[in-house]
Amino acid sequence: MSDRRAREFEKLLQSERELLLAGAFDGLAELGERKTRALAELGDWGLDAERLESISRLVSRNQGLLSAAIRGVEAARRQIATASKASGSLATYDNHGQKTELAKAPGGLERKA
Repeated sequence: MSDRRAREFEKLLQSERELLLAGAFDGLAELGERKTRALAELGDWGLDAERLESISRLVSRNQGLLSAAIRGVEAARRQIATASKASGSLATYDNHGQKTELAKAPGGLERKA
């Protein structure tokens, strides 16, 4: 029984890995709930140290992927915010070092490189 549950949990972790690699973050919430329930029961499965170590490696691998995905999303969010701000105005400094925001003229011509 415990070996079957461990295999199911490992399949769940593999599914999580595949979702992370594919960028299909919308499927992670449902898997997260299942993973939380399984982890709460893990101690009752009577697994040997080798099997627990294997599961631990899979969890750590997925945690690294999740951390990288979070960093990537945050970097993209910052990039979009920077691009959005840059397209709306131009900041300049006068001869006294005071910053001035020049608004983009509505309906103006926009050049793209």
